[in-house]
Amino acid sequence: MRRGIADRYSRTYPWTFIHNAFNEQDLERIDLLVAKIEPKEGLTGAGLDKDVRRSLVRWIDPSPTSGWLFQKMDGLIESLNDQFYGFQLYGYDTIQHTTYNEDDAGCYDWHIDMELGQAQEDIRFGLTRKLSASIVLNDDFEGGQFQVAQGDNSKATTVEASKGSIIVFPSWMHHRVTPVTKGVRKSLVVWCLGSKFV
Repeated sequence: MRRGIADRYSRTYPWTFIHNAFNEQDLERIDLLVAKIEPKEGLTGAGLDKDVRRSLVRWIDPSPTSGWLFQKMDGLIESLNDQFYGFQLYGYDTIQHTTYNEDDAGCYDWHIDMELGQAQEDIRFGLTRKLSASIVLNDDFEGGQFQVAQGDNSKATTVEASKGSIIVFPSWMHHRVTPVTKGVRKSLVVWCLGSKFV
């Protein structure tokens, strides 16, 4: 359902989603794409911190082989932003593929995606993360729940997203991925940039 202009600008939704945004063929193409990329340890804003984050990441940059994925992501994010947020966005520069493994109880504890703190040299020329997007790539795992909190982490909501779903939320929202207890959880993550909120 398309939201009216007054509704879009008077509310900020903690998250939105589209079920089955990616079909089986899309998911297979993503698997082939990331199979050629060397994984690295997932970092936090403070660096490597296994108490907060235990995951492997692969970075997907724009290229002839990944162009279809960026185009699809563009359309999905633009649609959800237009319907629910109305943020001024300039795009994003890369896509993160993340795996959380049962072997080390893969997780990412409570965090936000915006970069807060004292002013530092900003290679993005004053841009900040405004919207975050997460795509669930598989469902053959246990644990690994995606949760969002609105001010009180003890009252977090588990976002029930099926394989192939995209979840979009403001980058300032507290969120986490709970420990994976069985199998491997795979996802894509994108941070959409825009001018700072004024």
